[in-house]
Amino acid sequence: MHSDDDSLLEQANRLLEDGKPQEALHLLDELEIETLDDEERIEWGSLRAWALTEMGRDEEALETLEPLLDEFPQSARLLGTLGVVLSNRDDLEQARDVLEEAVELAPEDEVALANLALVYEKLRDYERAAALYDRALSLGADIDWILLRKAAALTELGQYNEAKTTLKRYLSLVPEDAAQWIALALLHSDDGEFDAAFACYEQAERPDPNVTPQLGRDGGAGRQAEGGPGTAPSASAHRAALHAPLAAAGVHPRGGRPLGGGLRNLRAHSGSAALRRPRRAELRPGDGDGLLLAAQVARAL
Repeated sequence: MHSDDDSLLEQANRLLEDGKPQEALHLLDELEIETLDDEERIEWGSLRAWALTEMGRDEEALETLEPLLDEFPQSARLLGTLGVVLSNRDDLEQARDVLEEAVELAPEDEVALANLALVYEKLRDYERAAALYDRALSLGADIDWILLRKAAALTELGQYNEAKTTLKRYLSLVPEDAAQWIALALLHSDDGEFDAAFACYEQAERPDPNVTPQLGRDGGAGRQAEGGPGTAPSASAHRAALHAPLAAAGVHPRGGRPLGGGLRNLRAHSGSAALRRPRRAELRPGDGDGLLLAAQVARAL
């Protein structure tokens, strides 16, 4: 492979990371495929399919992958990209099977594991999804969005304490996410932890990345009431403060499923440092997704 070709692949990868699939596709189509070796052709095909599926051109993405998969049927990377495309077509059972094969071929590939977990979440197999999210985290996958998806899966499983712990960990990394402060407030409120719920609600209303509520061992925030030292607002007052804006949006505690998303958005992940390989497609929830219908909750603020 010529250095110019390598540069074009890297440029295409950066464009994909920046959400510019049309420009990336234009660069990829300038490459002379016959000049690429086997591994580089796999990279080219994965990037091209990624660009096409990002643009909603899933059939063309499949047309790019099919001949390469005929030639390299054991390529975990091609199979992983195929799983992304199939998910974007809502062929979730096929996506699951393909990604299971990719994970079997590359069991320490955190990208494939995270993608597979998200497909299982979409299929409502939340126990399997949560376990796969844990595996992906242990292998160094992007921690912030995976924590959010794991919290959603745990909520569906009724494991609310674990969900709260996971969501708190997420918010320690992304403290400006007001919608998830509301989600955490709802979980605390349902468990009768009204001080903690009120503190989370305040954080959502006036998000400040430099200020995080200090929750006590019982989940309380140790907040003094306006009435004076030692006086705590009543539980009913906390409930009213927490749920009044939510009712207008038709959102109730634990009353709905997390938004699974169309699985359209793709994300980049680092490849081999030796070749500075272009990054790989990774499924992500849609931009409006979140825990406990958090997008609707955020609009109510």
